[in-house]
Amino acid sequence: MGFPCAWQGWVVVCVYIILWFWGAILLPKKGEVIMPYGIFLTALLFAVCWWKGEKPRWRWGKDS
Repeated sequence: MGFPCAWQGWVVVCVYIILWFWGAILLPKKGEVIMPYGIFLTALLFAVCWWKGEKPRWRWGKDS
């Protein structure tokens, strides 16, 4: 895992960060709204990375 290697990956990361800031500014400052929002955004980011990114594999030792 690492940084995105294509511009589309950078767009996804930038949208994620922008949505975090947007939520921090516009949503109420109480934790009961911010936490589910942040968990949802992070789960969505993980889902996009899993769907479109490199498939996870064991990277320790010999390549098989």
